[in-house]
Amino acid sequence: MASLSEKSETSHLPPNVLFIGQSNAAGRSRPYSPPEAVASPSLRRSDEMLSSCDPKKASAGYSPLNYLHHMYSSGYNFARGGTSLREWTDNFDEWLPTRFDGAADVVWIQGESDLADAETVETYALRLGQFIRRLSKVYRIERLFVVCTTSTRETLRANAPALREQQASAVESIRAEGIDARLISTEGVAMCGDGVHYSDRGCYEVSLRLERAILNRQEPATFDVASWSDRMERAKAQLEAEMEKEMSFGSLLGGEKKRKMVNYTYGEILPLTLYQALSSLPPFESLADLGSGCGGVLLTASMMGCERLVGVEAMQSYLRQSQLLLPDANLAAGDFCEDLRWISASVIVVCSTLYDEDLMREIGEIIDARAADGVHVITLDKPLPSQTCGTVGVMEG
Repeated sequence: MASLSEKSETSHLPPNVLFIGQSNAAGRSRPYSPPEAVASPSLRRSDEMLSSCDPKKASAGYSPLNYLHHMYSSGYNFARGGTSLREWTDNFDEWLPTRFDGAADVVWIQGESDLADAETVETYALRLGQFIRRLSKVYRIERLFVVCTTSTRETLRANAPALREQQASAVESIRAEGIDARLISTEGVAMCGDGVHYSDRGCYEVSLRLERAILNRQEPATFDVASWSDRMERAKAQLEAEMEKEMSFGSLLGGEKKRKMVNYTYGEILPLTLYQALSSLPPFESLADLGSGCGGVLLTASMMGCERLVGVEAMQSYLRQSQLLLPDANLAAGDFCEDLRWISASVIVVCSTLYDEDLMREIGEIIDARAADGVHVITLDKPLPSQTCGTVGVMEG
């Protein structure tokens, strides 16, 4: 991937960017430095921001702003760790002291502190809308980017989907009032072990998603879910027609053939969720799905322009549907730990909800020993024990 942005692409941007929210915005990560990363710790903090920064966390850690600061003339990080939306409303004037001329992009990264209380979640959209309207009276907001809340912590994850819906609702209402508001997904970003904070890589991944939105590149809303669903349904109908013919032929021969479509797994990755995760990666030409099922993951990658698709699936009926769906894909029936046609793919997807620790360990060992450097792995619900691959993240089923 090239550097995070080209100079010519940023000439239209407003001069200022404000980061507001809690610790994931304030900065809890260490520098993450792949070859393409552009990062700097010299942001406008401390004295210039008076008391607005969290002195314990923001002054020491990296936030996504560290990777985006070069795109703006001025970058201000007003975030404070552990703060709720209500606290931001109550302390508005104290926590947002800097005023300036000119327009600003505003990035809101907050929500984890509101996850513990279901009643608070239910009113989040209303309160966030009120906060942004107040903010727009002080700053000339060019665009608002609301970064979705995510958490894998057991005590918080139950309320996370509802809060993301509230954030989406707030964005819609704010947009209706004339502010260019956008929602930034965090599905699949790498998290720390505490299940609340972005890991070093996750912080960088969020910055990539923000950069795409800032530069109007690869927005998730452009993915045609209706077309994806229609193609899946047509392949399923073709398969069912083939099976009906087979059963009718068996009946003519006096045999009794009874089959039905049985779902032997669960927790498949939704197409838009996968699209958002894949959009955070550098451009890729090949993708493999280990346990490729009916071909939904491969179809998503195909619709994103991926030219080389590989899948290994144990169930013959699922494999046949994939073949009807994607006749040019490299598909095989069998055990993906034995059939390693997928090993050279640059992105590997493992819908691992039903995979036990031994199987996950075996997949990790194969990747460590045989996969090329720089491979990215997406797993579902559980991590992959591998020391050599870059993991996009563990997505929730």
